[in-house]
Amino acid sequence: GFACAIPAVFAARSIPSRRERFLTIWIIPLMSCSARLPVYALLLAALLPAAAWKAGLGLAGIYISSLLVGSIVAGIASRLVFKYRNPSLLAMELPVYRVPRWKAILRMTWARGSAYLKRAGVPIIIVSAILWGLSNFGPSSQTLIAPTGMDESFAATLGQKMEPVLRPMGVDWRVGVGLISAFAAREVFVSSMAIVFHIEGDEATQQDLLLERMRTATFPGSTQRIFTPASIIGLIVFFFF
Repeated sequence: GFACAIPAVFAARSIPSRRERFLTIWIIPLMSCSARLPVYALLLAALLPAAAWKAGLGLAGIYISSLLVGSIVAGIASRLVFKYRNPSLLAMELPVYRVPRWKAILRMTWARGSAYLKRAGVPIIIVSAILWGLSNFGPSSQTLIAPTGMDESFAATLGQKMEPVLRPMGVDWRVGVGLISAFAAREVFVSSMAIVFHIEGDEATQQDLLLERMRTATFPGSTQRIFTPASIIGLIVFFFF
């Protein structure tokens, strides 16, 4: 689950106990997958700009917390949903080491890879296509729908509708656009933030410019900062769960 939750859920089918199999599947999404690393890196850099070692400890704390929270959730669910039983043991015998048979390996790889693409790929492609359309098109007075920038897109409109819900977190509609985009893939949050904050330049300088823009960003018509320690921690908790 630390790499990606979807193949981890598929791999959980090898657990023979139905109770432990379901508990494992339920807590896998709580593990901090690699797609969240760019988001954590951006938010921790904004929270701790001059202390890289503190940001490193914070990232380690996030990973440790995911294990602790997953254990707590599994412990509570095992007593509320499933009748508690003595834990079973999962013993997997290592295969005999021999020269691989390439025909069998290719056949198994094709079968399992195509099954993964059919089951998981189709929903991901559909959701990604919808979010791409929301981020690149907006309302038009002439043709109803037309290609627009991120600021005038349907995603921006949705972000502005979400702003009353986001204000208790201390963020505005621009962060809401990033959160909408992140539902397809967590790491898209960083690029979406670069777009809504009008960050230009090469990839090497984009993060520094984005961090500088985040440190000075304020709510429209006020001097209140958007990215405060409290709001950044709130975003980290949001992506954590």
